[in-house]
Amino acid sequence: MPGHECASTFWKRYETALNPFHVDGYNGTCSFPQITRGGLEDSWQHGRDLYEVYHDILQFLPKHLDNEKVIFRVTTNVITSQVAGMLIEGMYGPKESVPLLVQVCP
Repeated sequence: MPGHECASTFWKRYETALNPFHVDGYNGTCSFPQITRGGLEDSWQHGRDLYEVYHDILQFLPKHLDNEKVIFRVTTNVITSQVAGMLIEGMYGPKESVPLLVQVCP
């Protein structure tokens, strides 16, 4: 017996006067945690700092990103991928997509 197909859906933000947490000017969702622009900028700077220490000073990291020598692991929480993307950009500024390894959950 075949299963049912899933309806195609998407998120649509809405507001209600009944929301006691409403903040004027906030255009986000209730999907938390969320990272701020400042948090993303911090992630980029941390990537730059890591590269300067581990490549320039300690000569541990390669000059150019090599996916065989340097790997990045993240959790299934979206925020870790956002942080990783900025960190990698700060470290290497790659022109191609970089794989983020996610461990399979049982």
